[in-house]
Amino acid sequence: MIPARRLFAALISLALCSAAHAQKPSIWDDREVTLTDEDTVTPVNVAIWDSGTDLTLFRGQVYTDMTSGGLRSDQHDIAYDIKKLPAKGFIPILDAQQTQQYAVARPLLKGFTDLQLGLDTADAAAVKQRLAASDGQAFLEQLRYFSLYAQGTEVASVAARGNPAIRMGAGRIGFDWHNTPAAPTEELARRAAAADHAYVDWYDSNEMRVVSVAWTISPQDYEAALEKNNVGDASERKALAAKLFTLERNGLYEAMKSSSNILFICSAGKPGTKGTLLEAAPANFKLPNVLTVGAVDQAGDEATFTAYGGYKTKLSGPTMATPAVVNLAAKLIALNTALTPEQVIKLIVGGSTPSADGKRHLINPRKSIEMSKAMAATAATGKKKK
Repeated sequence: MIPARRLFAALISLALCSAAHAQKPSIWDDREVTLTDEDTVTPVNVAIWDSGTDLTLFRGQVYTDMTSGGLRSDQHDIAYDIKKLPAKGFIPILDAQQTQQYAVARPLLKGFTDLQLGLDTADAAAVKQRLAASDGQAFLEQLRYFSLYAQGTEVASVAARGNPAIRMGAGRIGFDWHNTPAAPTEELARRAAAADHAYVDWYDSNEMRVVSVAWTISPQDYEAALEKNNVGDASERKALAAKLFTLERNGLYEAMKSSSNILFICSAGKPGTKGTLLEAAPANFKLPNVLTVGAVDQAGDEATFTAYGGYKTKLSGPTMATPAVVNLAAKLIALNTALTPEQVIKLIVGGSTPSADGKRHLINPRKSIEMSKAMAATAATGKKKK
């Protein structure tokens, strides 16, 4: 298991997925910190490593690489498609038909997430009803595509909240949204590992201080895709899945290990998944620059889901817990750019409070930032004495 100091709980929104869930007192309002023009802050580069981020929505909070005179098409991002080949653009471009489809699907995305999490809500019931239609499977693919389309931007909206100093770049991943995904192969796994190195090289060369990793990979992901493609029997699929996962996992591990100056904040797992983190990468990486987070509700209690707002597209789970901690890390660095990843983790850990049952550590941005300011004041005093 991941050491306790590496696993934290975080909440993004105070909204519940359904009125069926009783309201609880919120512990989070008093912990929130919003940076303003009165704070002495320095711009901090943060990468949203996800399904694509609509950076046009974040005026004044976007990273731009001007090393080529501002003429490069990838000034703000690095992207790979579902075949793990280089792509362009920080978010997929919807054609006219997809734009119309998105308008229909968007109100149902919350229900789609509820359904994935096994929640019995009115929104989930509406999605079930729609999926029962003759074109239900095709519509399921659309929902999955548009859920991924919205995810990265939702993550960014949480990471950027209350921080005028954040400068976000995008690492766009082409997640496979098809009901029957492409059959996993050794070639694809090796491409994925190579892409992971390219992503991290881009983060490093563009001086990203924090990277949001609100996703995981596991042998079970590979095994499920192999089964959907009718590859081998159960034992053969299990062995092949382990081999392919190890190829991608090792590439990801070496890439993140090589960039010790970057803090990677990772999701503990996907919405609806159960079990330990033993096989979930990069959540289970024991590196000094990796912090893994999970989700709780507005009272700080363990949650199988967390509901989020953003710009009226609601998504859920540990995916959306991750950028809450990214938000705090970016604020800490904006206030003190000298902080190392290890020091940022120490401040987040030190400012957190244990839950009543002692199983979770709940972030407290206000306390962590107070600790950082006190640390800076002590360091300044020491310099004066010298």
